[in-house]
Amino acid sequence: MKRTQPIEWHRQCLVNSVGHAQRLREAYIRAGNDYDVARNNCLMYEAQIKEAERLGKKEFNRDAFMKKRRATAPQQREREGSGK
Repeated sequence: MKRTQPIEWHRQCLVNSVGHAQRLREAYIRAGNDYDVARNNCLMYEAQIKEAERLGKKEFNRDAFMKKRRATAPQQREREGSGK
């Protein structure tokens, strides 16, 4: 059985491998972005709960409570330099 392959076959394998590596890189970047969004959502949710407790609320609407603050999520405030 022949174990060697022509150079052109190897070139095509390389092209396929580079394409696969690129798709993995893109998936890695998307996963990092998804993590950032999920983390920011958790930070905001935690802040909402703490603020509701501080105000003595027994319940709140997650989509509406502290909506103005949500517009400037923690990472965005850090980029803007306030860090608060």
